[in-house]
Amino acid sequence: MLRMTAAACPSLPTRSDAEPVAAETIRDSASPVSLDLGSDPVLAAGIVRDFVRKQIRTLLGVSVETPIAGGQRLHDLGVDSFGAVELRHRLQAVFGAAIVLPMTLFLDHPTVDAVAAFIAEQVIAAEAEPIDNVIEDLAALTDEEAEALLLGELLEAGTR
Repeated sequence: MLRMTAAACPSLPTRSDAEPVAAETIRDSASPVSLDLGSDPVLAAGIVRDFVRKQIRTLLGVSVETPIAGGQRLHDLGVDSFGAVELRHRLQAVFGAAIVLPMTLFLDHPTVDAVAAFIAEQVIAAEAEPIDNVIEDLAALTDEEAEALLLGELLEAGTR
């Protein structure tokens, strides 16, 4: 289950090109909003697509009634390079605990559908890896291997 702050996601719109998002996917709670993407990549991509559309509308300052088709290119919608950076930061703030969005997100995935599918796939993959397997793998490392792994992660984090 992915957790988002209420400020980041006060409500999700319904899809204009598909059925409304199922009410059970959004669970009300006091502060964080819980968004259950489940394990179905198609359903998860639809939920993420709704959220991406909401963020694009907010970024562009257009009404919630403004249609945004899933196949529309972000550039064609009016998202320029500065807007793309801001949109990536907004999405990273929401999904950051689960995944890291690449700087080239909108170049590699130029449409709303492509961005949503990528994010949903990454979140599902991140949630699918059982923590027990990770702990077992880490416990099996020698001190030297653990140190090398940690240094590699620190170096990679420093280049982001």
